[in-house]
Amino acid sequence: MLSAYSATQWNSAGNLEVAFQALDRGQGTTAFRQSAGILQQTDAVAAERALMVLSGQSQTTLKDVALETADALQPLLNERLHDTAQLPGDSGGLWFMFASPDGRKRADGFLATDLQSTVWAAGADRIFGNGRLGAAVFAADDRIDYQAVDDRIRGDRRGMAVYARHEGEVWYSQGFLSWARFDSDASRSIFFGEGSQLAQSRSQGNIRGMSLEMGRALNERFSLAVLANADWVDIDAYQESGSSGLELGFTGNSVSRYVLGPELRFNSGAKAGWQWNAVLGYRQVLNSVDTGMRGYYTGLPGELFTVDGMPYPDGFMHWALGMGYRSTNAYWYLRANGQHSDNTDSHALSTGVRIGF
Repeated sequence: MLSAYSATQWNSAGNLEVAFQALDRGQGTTAFRQSAGILQQTDAVAAERALMVLSGQSQTTLKDVALETADALQPLLNERLHDTAQLPGDSGGLWFMFASPDGRKRADGFLATDLQSTVWAAGADRIFGNGRLGAAVFAADDRIDYQAVDDRIRGDRRGMAVYARHEGEVWYSQGFLSWARFDSDASRSIFFGEGSQLAQSRSQGNIRGMSLEMGRALNERFSLAVLANADWVDIDAYQESGSSGLELGFTGNSVSRYVLGPELRFNSGAKAGWQWNAVLGYRQVLNSVDTGMRGYYTGLPGELFTVDGMPYPDGFMHWALGMGYRSTNAYWYLRANGQHSDNTDSHALSTGVRIGF
């Protein structure tokens, strides 16, 4: 029967085997020993379901989703920097933005993940010499659901960014530093062969990001740029609450990611009135991204194991299409952008306004 199991179930079975060996040595709480006894006596059909539900893989998506939400924010902030070039002659400006990112993550043998977010952001900048310096604040609500299990995660992020853009005679450069704190509430239905019990947890952590873009115009309509991004995610230690002993706890976890790639931009070239633009690019992931987390059963806290996460892709294609209207000192826009890899598809629709002064 094990040969037909998915990667998620194999990982769950291996972690349970570690727990059963500890039970044989007399370890574990009474609740955990009772739950494990029921699980060991269940039939093949119930065992198959239990191994999927008990995997805890949805918890590891906190790392992956943190990177996904950073990916959703990065093009939105970068585009606000490009907006500053849309209003030559001003000494600074204010901007406001709303966006609705939506993502799908799929990989054979792993829990399919659906992510929906809403993002609000506002910023201000001012010209200093040949460049602009500014700051922004943002807030986001995230909703994460899974197929094949009843796990749900609801979270929110609050953060800030500082950004800059420099216009040279030929080359331009721009970038930002960002920091966000996230707070997520998760619920899981723990099934071990005899009914289900609810497991709940609250996890917190922070996301730090750095983005740098350098490019130049090829002609009046096309420009070429190189983008580099780095993201760091830190998740505080936490554990699920429940009474079966099969709930999970996790040690503090961290993950980093570095990407680099080219981007081709097209702009309609209009100086006033209606404008539109398009972007096509690729980002290569430069390091190995570990999406697994070290955890333990709350009824057996001394035995650590690894809960595997969905494999992280080696690179992403990304695109964007936008339109807007520029008046003397204001710029309104509507924009769609997306990102695609071998196991991820995501897109976002955003709208906002920039007012120069």
